[in-house]
Amino acid sequence: MQNCLYKMITAFKYFKKQLITMSSCYLLLVLVGIIIFCHHQYDIHPKNVSFFTIFLQNIRLALCLIVFGNLSFGLLSFLLIIFNSIFLGNVLICVFNRYGINPIITGILPHAFLEILALLMAASIGLETQKFIYNIRYIDKKCIRIRYSLYFLIMLVFLLIFAALIESHLKIVL
Repeated sequence: MQNCLYKMITAFKYFKKQLITMSSCYLLLVLVGIIIFCHHQYDIHPKNVSFFTIFLQNIRLALCLIVFGNLSFGLLSFLLIIFNSIFLGNVLICVFNRYGINPIITGILPHAFLEILALLMAASIGLETQKFIYNIRYIDKKCIRIRYSLYFLIMLVFLLIFAALIESHLKIVL
């Protein structure tokens, strides 16, 4: 157990710069989405969605962030995070304008932190191939450590499982 915790901490240290960069961009762009859509309103119709459906949707997005991010040297990963964060800002402000804070507290916040952290971790893995470009341009070489990507992948799968469990059992109060 202690060894597993040590591996997770080392993986977070390895991806620290990517996580900080992606988290900062994510928060900033959520605010941009809120500002852009500040005068809009949405009608929401909460539905019960199964754990499996939610988990598959989230794992699909995480795999897209990893695969397409690595194939595009991080560009597509970054673009998906931009779209996701602006869309979240849009949903937050539009639901707030129509219904107030309750649906956000009961429907989004309980699972949002775990889901967003997992997606930011996937995006960080998707930025790994940028080190190839760095290694071509500079003398001091950066190593790509695949084991840390695997640790991050395992952690993000567990985060997405917990987030899907929470989201599939939510009762949204309007």
